Amino acid sequence: MIRYVTALAAALLTPLAALAQDATQQRYAVELQLTEAGKDVVLASTFIVVGGSANMKLNGDKDQFEFNSRMAVQQGDGAEDMLVTDVNLFRNGEEIAAPSMMMRRGGTARYEIGTEGTDVVRVTIKPAP
Repeated sequence: MIRYVTALAAALLTPLAALAQDATQQRYAVELQLTEAGKDVVLASTFIVVGGSANMKLNGDKDQFEFNSRMAVQQGDGAEDMLVTDVNLFRNGEEIAAPSMMMRRGGTARYEIGTEGTDVVRVTIKPAP
């Protein structure tokens, strides 16, 4: 039997000084979904801010998952409204996905690999409510 793992909150590593300077800084929800043979194995979410990172460790029935992400402003001329989020997903210490996603501030980014009904990894980043 597959046990669903849900992590609604995880360690959000953001310098407190940066948050104090900009109390209105936009938070983003980072959602992770891992499906095997058409069934959800991992459903988890956490929050991240620009200049911050988020990390989760999740235990399934037989596997241990680790999720790390960092969000930053895209570097370059006129790119200050573009954000880049680097994600690393590990299963039992072995990397299974490492997307780098770009989006406009306030926008949404989605990474999906696999075939619906079989094995799928989805990562969605969107403004937090």
